[in-house]
Amino acid sequence: MDKRLNKDFLNASGCKDFTAYEAIKNVQREERQKLIADITELAAKHGYEITSQIKLAEK
Repeated sequence: MDKRLNKDFLNASGCKDFTAYEAIKNVQREERQKLIADITELAAKHGYEITSQIKLAEK
């Protein structure tokens, strides 16, 4: 991925802000990991086991 072409790297002023981008990506990753852990726990509670990769896509 070319960071120069990704608008997610730009702050409100239109300047490149890689620090904020990385921080946001880290939070999003943690949220996805928590969601997968919750889904796994829910499955186990109901007597199921997740046996394949879980893929998530933002809407």
